[in-house]
Formats: sequence, structure tokens, C-alpha cells
Amino acid sequence: MSLAPPIVSFCLDLGASSWPTVARTRHVAVHLLGHHQQELARTFATSGIDRFAAPTRWQAGPEGAPILDDTLAWLLCRVVERVTVGDHAIVLAEPELIQHADVGTPLLYHRGRYAGLAGAPDGVPRRPAA
Repeated sequence: MSLAPPIVSFCLDLGASSWPTVARTRHVAVHLLGHHQQELARTFATSGIDRFAAPTRWQAGPEGAPILDDTLAWLLCRVVERVTVGDHAIVLAEPELIQHADVGTPLLYHRGRYAGLAGAPDGVPRRPAA
């Protein structure tokens, strides 16, 4: 993420079932999932399925972007550029609206597995002892 100006970026395989929608839309919703939402993350990582069918809970948000229920945060972003690099596109988007929960531990994906922040029950990492 860039801070000045604020820009969110993500990569998407050009063969992904969601690429045709992302290729033409003006706005995307970017979500921060809670540690308890591993199954939801797996659903959205699966190609060729209806990710928005039950049991996924969501609603149409600003600009018609789908907003998932009960996430730690979501950002409504205006797509400013799509850069094709090999078989992927890098999507650059400017946040226009941000909503977030007051507490929660984020879901992380690292080295092929889901993880959380150790010692951070409220989602905020602890500072090392001085």
C-alpha cells in the first residue's frame, strides 16, 4: 500500500474467474478478514465457483461493490490502473471509503498456511519489553 497518495494494490491471474469483472469495474471492495474467517478465505481463493452463494453473507455496498459481512475492515477503492505483467494483472486502486471493526485479530496467509498474530488477542501486536 502506498501512503502518498494512498493506493492499494493486488495481483490477479488473468485466467481467474473473477478477472473479467475486475477488468471492467470502476470500484472494488478490499476486505481484511478476521482470523476466524479461514473458510471464507478458502472460498474466495477457489476459482470457478459462486463465491457469493450461501453460506457467504454479503450485501451490495457503495458503487454496487459487494461488501462481506463481519470482516475486520473493508475499503471501497476506485480502480486507477491495471498493469498486465505476464499472466497476471496488478490492480492499483485508491481508497475512497474505509469501514473497520474496533477489535479483532487479522487473518494472515504465509508460507502456504493461515496464521494469526501471536500474543495479540485484540489484533494489535504487543510491543517488546524494554
